[in-house]
Amino acid sequence: MHGLGNDFVVIDHRFGGDHLDLAEISLICDRRYGVGCDQLIVLEPPPTPRHQAFMRIYNPDGSEAESCGNAARCVAKLLTEEDKVKEALNKPPKQKNGICERAASPAKQSSSILRLQDFSGLLRSFLLRLRLAAKGRARKCGSLLAKRGLMQTFLKKPFDRGFLATKGGELEFINFRDGIYQVDMPIPRWGWSDIPLTGTPPKVTDPTLEIDRAWTDPKWGVLKNPTATNMGNPHVTFFVADVDAIEIKKLGPMIEHDPLFPERVNVGIAQIIDRATIRLRVWERGAGLTLACGSGACAAMVAAVRRGLVDRKATLKLDGGDLSIAWESPASPVLMTGAATLAYRGTWDDDGGRP
Repeated sequence: MHGLGNDFVVIDHRFGGDHLDLAEISLICDRRYGVGCDQLIVLEPPPTPRHQAFMRIYNPDGSEAESCGNAARCVAKLLTEEDKVKEALNKPPKQKNGICERAASPAKQSSSILRLQDFSGLLRSFLLRLRLAAKGRARKCGSLLAKRGLMQTFLKKPFDRGFLATKGGELEFINFRDGIYQVDMPIPRWGWSDIPLTGTPPKVTDPTLEIDRAWTDPKWGVLKNPTATNMGNPHVTFFVADVDAIEIKKLGPMIEHDPLFPERVNVGIAQIIDRATIRLRVWERGAGLTLACGSGACAAMVAAVRRGLVDRKATLKLDGGDLSIAWESPASPVLMTGAATLAYRGTWDDDGGRP
């Protein structure tokens, strides 16, 4: 699967499966000797009935990433379309005290809501419209619950909007476009310990800019004065006049492994086209240069808004395509909208690995 060319191998271990060791993870991610992908996604059993899956994210070097927006959209597509969910939705609705507990028919089910939990909290993922049989609105139900805890939706008005409780507070989702996926990413953080960064933060008049003003490193060449943002995983964004003029394959790994970042960091190189458009390339921690990075796009958007460079909704143009990013306020989650694609399904036979 892929989101704008940011590709994933997704393995379903929700109903059992062997643990993957470092050698197996590395081999599967290898584009010559294995399957090949930017990240390996393992779906594990949902930790509570509210969740549809636990999404574990492995980088090709075997390290684990805390969150991944593009992977979340892909998993949303996969789980929404799977036969088990469709079968559960086909079951006759149960009545209790005159309240409908489940939508009557997939023919009237125009969208499905997914809850994914990862290390950084809950990512709000949903398919804005799933065309199962015919258009129409489901009967007015207070909730929809599929068997085995695979899907649970709380909607006061079907398929208009709803809310999700997370460790960081309540997240709202809105169905506003047709046939695409949105991820309600975590509320961004940019404190020194939130990224995290080593050392002691400098004393400045405006504490929200303390990180920006602190960084100047001759080794980074033309890349200066970045903004750091935690979107569930650490990011640093540099604004430049011409993204394509930057040697990201040279500078990316250097900055990723800089001692300033004890947990390493994702490196974004951004160019402001206008107040509604940002050009972006991302060197991903543990994966390298990818065609798209969802959390990196959110981090770039947050950084640009904080610096007054763009409005609160913009198109992020990555090598693999466009993402729509919106951020209403510092206390709001970042809404990321874009496509997700299933390339193929298959089986994996490990017959010895690399020579």
